[in-house]
Amino acid sequence: MTKTYHFIGIKGSGMSALALMLHQMGHKVQGSDVDKYYFTQRGLEQAGISICLLMKRISSQTSKSLLAMPFVQITM
Repeated sequence: MTKTYHFIGIKGSGMSALALMLHQMGHKVQGSDVDKYYFTQRGLEQAGISICLLMKRISSQTSKSLLAMPFVQITM
């Protein structure tokens, strides 16, 4: 049976490499990350790995940045 792996921060250099390795081994791989384009996502997109927007940067009045992460439920 093939497992499904979900990577949070999949566009990172380490996470994208692990995701591609698992995909090449025949596992189902998906992930989430910020909306900004990173060069590492090209390989993920070429492999057909879906990337969804999970984290959204919110600016507050105190000029601090917060990351808001909505609840995501993954069922297998």
